[in-house]
Amino acid sequence: MGRRISVIVSYNGKSNTSSPTEMITKGDGTKDYPYLVATAEQLNTYVRENPSLHYKQIEDISLSGYNWQPLPAFSGVYDGNNFTISNLTINLPGTDKVGLFSELSSDGQLMNIGLENANVKGNNKTGILVGYAKSPINDCYVKGNVSGRGNVGGLVGHLYVGTIKNCNATVTVTGSETVGGLVGLVEEGTIEGCSASGEVKDSGSGYVGGLIGYSYDSKIKNCWAEGKIQGSKDVGGLIGTTDTVGMENCYANTEVTGSENVGGLVGYSVKSNIDSCWATGDVHGSISVGGLIGKFDMGGMENCYANTEVTGSEHVGGLVGKLIGYLTTGKVMNSYAIGIVTGNSNTGGLVGSNGGNNEDPGQVIASYYDSETTGQNDTGKGEPRTTEEMKTGTPSDIIYTKWSEDIWDFGGDDYYPVLKGVPGQ
Repeated sequence: MGRRISVIVSYNGKSNTSSPTEMITKGDGTKDYPYLVATAEQLNTYVRENPSLHYKQIEDISLSGYNWQPLPAFSGVYDGNNFTISNLTINLPGTDKVGLFSELSSDGQLMNIGLENANVKGNNKTGILVGYAKSPINDCYVKGNVSGRGNVGGLVGHLYVGTIKNCNATVTVTGSETVGGLVGLVEEGTIEGCSASGEVKDSGSGYVGGLIGYSYDSKIKNCWAEGKIQGSKDVGGLIGTTDTVGMENCYANTEVTGSENVGGLVGYSVKSNIDSCWATGDVHGSISVGGLIGKFDMGGMENCYANTEVTGSEHVGGLVGKLIGYLTTGKVMNSYAIGIVTGNSNTGGLVGSNGGNNEDPGQVIASYYDSETTGQNDTGKGEPRTTEEMKTGTPSDIIYTKWSEDIWDFGGDDYYPVLKGVPGQ
């Protein structure tokens, strides 16, 4: 049996004795029998005062009229049950850890939550759902606007160690540094099956991505981003910077604008492995500008392609703007580019520049570019082929040598190869 409770709540200097229908009416806060949340009052009072319990939302909730104060560090489980929370408004530009929840503790979990028409302003670690998260977030979405200073994301400002799966954000995100459509900063985390669309921009130091601003020692899988991405340095259609990251089966369809290290998928990638990813759209920058990756440093890339229009000044490439290797790292393998490439110096159809200036070159293996569509004809850092050869329809001795038909769909003579099992193509 459930229970009705009536409590005296004191919050922001105001006391109120609730009626049973205003407060939790069923459940006991355990995993098997969570408290049922039906109103804004219940969310604002009981969840706030009891952050370690289990909750399930049973009605759509509007937060109109609330100048919301983020719920404190939450270590319980909140199941939105596929109902919505709308009209969230937060105006705390001088406060860190800002969102519907300020912090998701390592024992907490959020799932099946939908936030619509949100407007959130914070300082560092700001997101519409959570400012700072350290545990799982599954099957959630947000729609709205969010702004802050550093570590600003559409869903989460800063993810540490936790996982985010099957979540999406339709947002406008602005910040000064480390800004992402879904998450601003990901450290030692996992992002899987997630997406973001809208506009992401920074006004300061960079690290800007359509999905993630900066990702360190993390795994990114089956994710995508669409929209307009604008920043200063390290700007990518999907991720601004990847540092020791494993990424696979991802894509971006974006318009990306920046100054240095600008890419259709990743702006700057260091010690990261990129597998079965692609990008399309427009990429505009100045130094180290690439259709897929702006600057690729001591990493590994395999089975990737870019169909992006790339414009820059120096180190400009259809796939990679600047490639740097060390020992066996810095490898581009079984990949191609077909978008038009325009640059002033160190420009190439596949790779703009490979090593140089006391930097070791990387390796480019069995990778090609369309010399007709890119407008380039360089050699030694990607093999030029005609459009007809690029659309050959099958691996041969002159192109796609040893490329796997388990990974690539070569189509017919009228198509460039596409990746099997990767969305958006």
